[in-house]
Amino acid sequence: MDINEGDTLVLEITATGKPHPRFQWFFCPDGQKEFNKLKGCTDKTLKIINRTSANAGSYSCQIHNCSDPQETKITEISHVSITPKQNSVSDRLNPPVTEKLAKMPLILTPTTIRHTGQDHEITIISHPTSKELELGDRALFMVEAQCGLPLRYQWIKDGKEIKGANGFKYKIDNIQDASYKGVYQCEVKAMNMTVDGRDIQSSRVLTNPALLDLHIHSANLYKPHDKVALLIGNSDYLSENSLKAPPNDIREMADSLVSINFKVVMLLNLTKPEFENAVIEFCKLIDKNVYVVFYFCGHGFEERGVSYLIPTDAPSMSSPGECVNTSLILHNFQKKNPALVFLVLDTCRIS
Repeated sequence: MDINEGDTLVLEITATGKPHPRFQWFFCPDGQKEFNKLKGCTDKTLKIINRTSANAGSYSCQIHNCSDPQETKITEISHVSITPKQNSVSDRLNPPVTEKLAKMPLILTPTTIRHTGQDHEITIISHPTSKELELGDRALFMVEAQCGLPLRYQWIKDGKEIKGANGFKYKIDNIQDASYKGVYQCEVKAMNMTVDGRDIQSSRVLTNPALLDLHIHSANLYKPHDKVALLIGNSDYLSENSLKAPPNDIREMADSLVSINFKVVMLLNLTKPEFENAVIEFCKLIDKNVYVVFYFCGHGFEERGVSYLIPTDAPSMSSPGECVNTSLILHNFQKKNPALVFLVLDTCRIS
């Protein structure tokens, strides 16, 4: 855009959204590489009267309606040239009042990337902060970064990437145990982009470490949210003599567990489908910070280091495929991440 010295320049943009967008205009004088925030210019229309040569340069507007830096939009640059009048005294006039700001990002639109000549280094504006919390609290880590390219984030705990933690903030709801303690950082990197036929990538930046420390009172270490037990006794077998002990044994075990506030599921004489379904349904009671007890009384055997429990309908007493694998039972329990799992196998071994 070319205008004469002394004329009034009007730049206007149109943006819609909910909440209503907010605006901030920036200016980069000719011959310089840094954009400056135009103080007080926060309307969709920028109007400056009596333009001088000091006002020649590039103008752009930042648009946003939320706190997420990823949602901030930058308009394309409008370059304004000033044609001086004869015998101009423009060099004695003042340019617009500006407030120094970090370097202006690249101009981002859905279809166009324009290179303005500035570098593409990442600047961390605010780092995540350390926290001292207690069990049951919530943790929120945030990073604010600025760059001339779109940014990507990867949160890291104790040197290892946290799967799925790819935003500018990382939130932990309801801290359950000491496993959340550690050092948290965020790796900020820019997306690859081609500008004027050249591949542009900024360097990766790692934030300062933030320590999450937990004050765990000793009394809380042994206070689970719940305590559950699954007791199974098999005595009436299709292919073997009956056992007398299981019914009495699991009742005694149930009484002992109930006395220490366990919720007990007690089952007798299960076939293989019933056995497997009982484990699946019982797992619905398991969650973090839950104590789990599994007790089986009946026939069983071991093969290649794996213990198998024999259901009542097993046609053969020593075929793994017809029996219940204890390793799979334990695996199903552990998938729910309980605080404690205790397996008791009271088996009459078949050799």
